[in-house]
Amino acid sequence: MGWPQDRRRTVQTVAVPRRRLAPAVVVACATLLLVGAAACSSDGRTLAPIQPGQTTTTRAPVTAISGAPLVFSLSSPDVADGGVLPDRFTCSGAGLSPSLKWAATPTAEELALVVRDRNANGFVHWIVTHIDRTIISFGSAAVPESAVQQVNSTGALGWLAPCPPAGSGRHIYDFVLHVLNAPIKVDPSMPAVDVASRIEAASIAQARMSVSVSPGSAEPPGGSLTPSSVTPTP
Repeated sequence: MGWPQDRRRTVQTVAVPRRRLAPAVVVACATLLLVGAAACSSDGRTLAPIQPGQTTTTRAPVTAISGAPLVFSLSSPDVADGGVLPDRFTCSGAGLSPSLKWAATPTAEELALVVRDRNANGFVHWIVTHIDRTIISFGSAAVPESAVQQVNSTGALGWLAPCPPAGSGRHIYDFVLHVLNAPIKVDPSMPAVDVASRIEAASIAQARMSVSVSPGSAEPPGGSLTPSSVTPTP
């Protein structure tokens, strides 16, 4: 449909002769362009500071499905890392082994736990080997069915409740969970320190926690330690 007759316009092409722009005109145009660019780059306003909760671009850590950072860690519901081990886990109480749990286990064939007394030349209180890589905890006075408890430094199997001798000061006990890429081989005749050393040498990753016990808070029922009992049970 065409335009109404009264709105039609005739477009004519007019040839414009070429002319050289005077230098002053060139300078003026360049000045206008610079002023316009400056106006576009800064209009007198500033960005407001980022408020908490706003999205920012950061390098995020690798996370587990739960959203927690993937950090191989060991803890206990019974005592905090760096805390004092309650009496029920020492020789002044029932002498139970504490419950443990861990998170973000690296790829492994199996796990092994070693507990040493840092203040008694690495005296071994507990070794648990062949912990299935899918296990993430075990309760107090218990270990998983697939796991094997090895001898401690007294030659007895299983957990040895801490019992630091009087006058020896506070003792630190290191719980270390080791990641192994092959099953550890243990000879039944091997002393605990050798088993612990073999595990530590084969370990490819570790998660640890430490607790303390003082002599005054860990005396066996019936009185203070005798010299014969001090040596094997620091």
